[in-house]
Amino acid sequence: FLVVYLLWEYVQRPTLGGLAAIGISTGMALVSKFSAVVLITILALIIALPFLIGRDPHILLPLKATQNQPRQMFVQATVVFFLILFFASLIIPAAYFFQGFQPWLSGFSGFLTLAQAGRPAFFLGEYSHQGWWNYFIISFLIKTPIGSLILIVAALVFYRVGTPLRRHEAVLLLVPIIIFFLTTSQAKVNIGLRHILPVYPFLFVLASRLATVSFRRTGLSHVLIGIPVFLTAISSLHVAPHQLAYFNEFVGGPDRGHYYLSDSNLDWGQDLKGLKTYVEKENLPIVYLSYFGTAPPSYYGIRYQHVHPVRLSQTRSDPSSYDWKGHQYRPGIWPLEWPPPADKVPATLRRKILAISVYNLQDVSSPDDPLFRWLWKRQPVGKIGYSIFIYDLTNDPEGLMKLEESYGKSGIQYTPRAL
Repeated sequence: FLVVYLLWEYVQRPTLGGLAAIGISTGMALVSKFSAVVLITILALIIALPFLIGRDPHILLPLKATQNQPRQMFVQATVVFFLILFFASLIIPAAYFFQGFQPWLSGFSGFLTLAQAGRPAFFLGEYSHQGWWNYFIISFLIKTPIGSLILIVAALVFYRVGTPLRRHEAVLLLVPIIIFFLTTSQAKVNIGLRHILPVYPFLFVLASRLATVSFRRTGLSHVLIGIPVFLTAISSLHVAPHQLAYFNEFVGGPDRGHYYLSDSNLDWGQDLKGLKTYVEKENLPIVYLSYFGTAPPSYYGIRYQHVHPVRLSQTRSDPSSYDWKGHQYRPGIWPLEWPPPADKVPATLRRKILAISVYNLQDVSSPDDPLFRWLWKRQPVGKIGYSIFIYDLTNDPEGLMKLEESYGKSGIQYTPRAL
């Protein structure tokens, strides 16, 4: 967003310093996230679009006397583009303490490997390693507050009302959004709305143009704009402090989000503190735990018998089942404590409680050999922050048998400890 904003400033007042600022910001974006390479396409298209549609270009060199011949203007625009890339290239080695481009290229190679292999994903009840073309469009529609969607749509529909949206402003605001959605429609890694977060500042700036709309009745514009803003605030604050799991009212809110999406849209292992509070409140000495995340549960004082706490080291018959470091995706893939605690829930325990992360409950990592599909027929007795579901298996011998079967699949043997 900063890159495109500085490009807009450059259009108003072309200076060499402004050009350098665009390049530096581009370099900062590239070293912040490898997917920022899409910026190069965005910049190229914004600069080239006036030539493609037969309009006078705005992005030229800051020269006192600019010739208006198409060839000279095209050369200047091309020089602008490559100067931006030049300044950006100066930032990358500096970010790696002047070790050259190799560290960045190595990381980018890993990013491409992961992007090509894909990741296990869940979307509207389906599973895939190769992604869906409409994943990010649907995710955007169900994870953006309805009030915000109303403002965005209204700004597009009434683009001529109030201060009209000028052509070059539309290019700067809409081209990045279109490129992001087109690019991600081809992505094989469909694990979170976070991958398209950069579209939001462009959309909010676009929506802010509604503030220029005036009506004959004083205050009416404030009311029409204020209502969607108020709805956005209420909807987002209602889910606090669990904003990661936010879903709008189109799909029934965050309580039903697990029917539609998974992974970083909902469950990133963020609710262990909430689980600890629940364990203390219910006076549970130990629980079954199938956790998807990186934090060690024992850090919070949670005693547990972990369901599938290891990475499986099997033959790599399916490359898409591994990340670029060679780790296979299975429930509980990233335990920080190794080996995990060898506690076991005693058979004589009065209450047998299973706490399971939504990602594992959905069997995202193993849809062809589901471990927890049997839980789908049972109602959870509690939910921790929308990402950890609680099931009471005390009087459920079939459920306990299914749980034991999952240990057989992993080959894990537990030695009980005294409570």
